[in-house]
Amino acid sequence: LIMCGDYYRYLSELVIDKENKTEQELKYAINAEKYYNESMIIAKNELSPTHPTRLGLALNFSVCLYEILSKKNEACILAKEAFD
Repeated sequence: LIMCGDYYRYLSELVIDKENKTEQELKYAINAEKYYNESMIIAKNELSPTHPTRLGLALNFSVCLYEILSKKNEACILAKEAFD
């Protein structure tokens, strides 16, 4: 799931137009968020807060939220929770 989130985030980064998002760009971004959300639920239930995979996921997801989805506040909250 993490790799699916990364894949769609990378696709979004390749085609993103911050001013006028096309339907395809939105699809990539929505899929990235979906897979990262599913991964975070599993990671929170199965991995310790200091597990490297969980920390990496939080970092990648926060980058996606900040840069791709323009959810800057959510990105900062996620990153802060993960590293505090």
